[in-house]
Amino acid sequence: MMRKVSGCLVKAEEKILLVRRSKTDIKRPGLWEMPAGGVDGGETPEQGAIRELKEETSLEPKSIKLFETHEIKTENDHKIFYCYLVEPTNTNVKLSFEHDAFQWVTKEEALKIIPHDSNHHTYHFLMKI
Repeated sequence: MMRKVSGCLVKAEEKILLVRRSKTDIKRPGLWEMPAGGVDGGETPEQGAIRELKEETSLEPKSIKLFETHEIKTENDHKIFYCYLVEPTNTNVKLSFEHDAFQWVTKEEALKIIPHDSNHHTYHFLMKI
């Protein structure tokens, strides 16, 4: 079954927000990524992106637009990832329990710390901006 996932490339003053998964995360501890998560039943992908952004960072979007979609198929997973470009109303990040650190970085800095894997959604979308 195909899952829908939405994420936000949050840009402020030419910097991109990355969040790091908590060390207690079962699947991907310590992974740097964009704020993202599954789209809930009854939500549009955009609504899911906004909800995940608020839940994971407490940020509100000043503007949001669909950047691209990316389908990922592996032996164990099939998902479509909706990436939104977001300008936040402010840059006062307050992390949820899911993440233990954040940083505002340039694209070049981001590419040094995230996995270079075409199935990694943050890498895929960063390569296109």
